Amino acid sequence: MPDVSLLLLLFVALALLCAIALVVSHMDFLQPAVIGSAVMAISAFFAVLGAHWWNYEMTFEGWCIIVAAIVVFVASGLWTYHMSNQREETVTGHACELYEISWPLMCSFCACMIVMAYFSTQAMYDLSLSLGNTEGYSGMIRVVRGTIEADEGMVFNRWMNYRAIAAQMIATAYLYVFLHDVILGGWHWRFLAALPPVFCYFPFLILSTGRMTMLCFVIYAFVVATVLYLKKYGYAATACRRAVGYAVLAGAAFFLLFYLMGLITGKTSAAVDRSYLQIITHYAGLSLPAFGEIVTYPVLEDGLIGSHTLGAAYRILASIGLPLPMVQNFMPFTTFDGIDTNVYTVLWRYTWDFGIVGMLLMMFLISVGYTLAYQQIRHARLQPYALMVYALFAYPLFWFPMDDRLLMEVFNTTTLYDLVLLFALYELLMRHAKKTSLGRGAGETS
Repeated sequence: MPDVSLLLLLFVALALLCAIALVVSHMDFLQPAVIGSAVMAISAFFAVLGAHWWNYEMTFEGWCIIVAAIVVFVASGLWTYHMSNQREETVTGHACELYEISWPLMCSFCACMIVMAYFSTQAMYDLSLSLGNTEGYSGMIRVVRGTIEADEGMVFNRWMNYRAIAAQMIATAYLYVFLHDVILGGWHWRFLAALPPVFCYFPFLILSTGRMTMLCFVIYAFVVATVLYLKKYGYAATACRRAVGYAVLAGAAFFLLFYLMGLITGKTSAAVDRSYLQIITHYAGLSLPAFGEIVTYPVLEDGLIGSHTLGAAYRILASIGLPLPMVQNFMPFTTFDGIDTNVYTVLWRYTWDFGIVGMLLMMFLISVGYTLAYQQIRHARLQPYALMVYALFAYPLFWFPMDDRLLMEVFNTTTLYDLVLLFALYELLMRHAKKTSLGRGAGETS
């Protein structure tokens, strides 16, 4: 039997840090310090559950590095929270408006998304045929997904990516309108008029061949809905406690959705011999003991700065003529008893590229940056575009137990496309929407 004592101590330490962050932030669980420590504690919990299935343990080196990293993350986040609360003026309210969307504009967007989904489906199908698909449209996702997992160098063509970005931003803008009106204005059937573009985005989620796009979209909705709810009640203590309960329910739904998306995209079919709990434990808990294992291995230097985190920067600089090599984000596998993984939490890429001190500095900077952004949204009057942008790029915090998503995905040219397109779409929606004032009060903060 494996010795799970260090895993249990890791769970207790991370849960304690999360509890401290919750208490200090007055139960505001959207504080980055709370989110980062909470998701790592949840991962540690699943790691304890999976130890007897795959016979792994937590190394002492790994335990110390993980705890040190989350201590730095929580401490710097709470320090930033305290300092920003001293500087910011309290917002007592603002004029809140509901949006009645333009039907012609909404129908035009839906028609555009349907056409884009058709072309993307055909592109996916043609790609699957070239890869040996013999099962028609029903087998294209499985074939393409299998090739992606076997060959990290395969990417979709740029027009397919452009269509996916456009569809995502349309759905993002309309989902915000729906959540804004329902949460601040109460339920009315007419608010459903904002949802067709969201439903039209579902084919693109499936065509992504993985779970992450769907889960990031769910995280966006969760963050937007929670901020709107807390602003509606002025971040009152009762509302914060109630929101924590909603977050627990949302977390349970998140894991169920993770499993269902695996069935839809074919990622779970290879693990039919495992129970639901084993599948969730594999994805949610294996990264921590894997980090503890790989951190004891000697690091092979390649002479490049940030070669495992700054791949987007290398590609951009190489595209303008600089003689830089093409770096790979692929991680080596670590094998336990009957299972392997190349997922090592957010910490390993930073440790590999910048050393332990550099990793701790990165955790400090991420915590301060996200906390400053969230505090600005919390204290200021409701600014829809700012909230949409923050919610759209909040997912790296939730992905801490899996991998780095900030340097690898947020700091690239796609983010610039997202920001410009989302701003244009939001301005277009607001220009054609009829607005109904609810008076003052949906922007109070404590």
